[in-house]
Amino acid sequence: MALDRPTLKALIERVKNDFEAELAGSDAHLRRSIEYVLARVLGGLAHGMYGYLYGYILRQIFPDTADEDHFWRWAAIWGVMRKAAVYWKGTYRFTGVDTTEIDAGTELQRSDGLTYTTDAIAYISGAYVDVAITATSPGADWNCDDGQTLALVSPIPGIDGDGIVQETTQTGTDLETKNDGLVRLLLQISEPPSGGGPGDYERWALEVAGVTRAWEFPRQSGPGTVSIAFVRDGETPIVPDLAERNAVLDYIELYRPVTAEVNIIELTEVAQPITLTTLTPNTAAVRAAVTAVLEDLFSRESTPLGTITLSRINETISLAAGEEDHVMSVPAANVTATISQIVILGAITFP
Repeated sequence: MALDRPTLKALIERVKNDFEAELAGSDAHLRRSIEYVLARVLGGLAHGMYGYLYGYILRQIFPDTADEDHFWRWAAIWGVMRKAAVYWKGTYRFTGVDTTEIDAGTELQRSDGLTYTTDAIAYISGAYVDVAITATSPGADWNCDDGQTLALVSPIPGIDGDGIVQETTQTGTDLETKNDGLVRLLLQISEPPSGGGPGDYERWALEVAGVTRAWEFPRQSGPGTVSIAFVRDGETPIVPDLAERNAVLDYIELYRPVTAEVNIIELTEVAQPITLTTLTPNTAAVRAAVTAVLEDLFSRESTPLGTITLSRINETISLAAGEEDHVMSVPAANVTATISQIVILGAITFP
């Protein structure tokens, strides 16, 4: 039976009646009497406790409404463990005088103050040396683009103060959020693991740090095969590189049935432009709202071998805050993807 939260007025009245029932000769309804004052104080206290029950405790008994800490307790009970933050790793080019030594742990700094350290001793040869470096803290904020300039925190004689990031070897990711974890928990509850059955490969891929959406396609390469595709939303591009695909493959290898052959699909981003010939009202606020709802649509519904219909795109635009009318000329047909494609939102042309 649902718990009915009494009103503050009802609680005060209840305390007044209790005083008069238990304390002979008292009149808790008499204004300025001690019973009257206590009834209001105790009623307010009880009302606050009911509010705590309804406003906080009640939310914690359901995983989807629980706060971050209680959600991850629920997830752990179901065997869904939180994905840890990952350190960014890459290679960095020092330039300087040949044979100059660069110690392991040499600290580098980005212009925004974030720091990185070298992973091993290195020596300049041919006026430069490429060294593996790691961010000093995990998380996506430490990710560097190729060509990013870093500077030595402490000067080294014979070494130039600034150098360039050559490439990323491991993308940094943040500690998994409740929203991402909820997707995995609901999948675990609705489709329990079945030793390599439908849904298990998608679940395993999602357990790898940085993976935000995944799809499995059984028997694409023949009997006994499973093809996996996944993306890493929040990164540019969202499609994984070779190292990230291999990381998921290595993880799935730990759990897959010995008879299954697993393939990781190399996805390609396909940008779908949108052209509106009319938009009413054609204001900056409405254009921003249209952009936001379209980005959400493509991130939710774009899948390999999937289709986003024209009617769905038009419906989404119509749901943008403030939009009254529009006419879309591009795309002119349903947007479809092959098994190796993921459609993303391209440029939006407004009238």
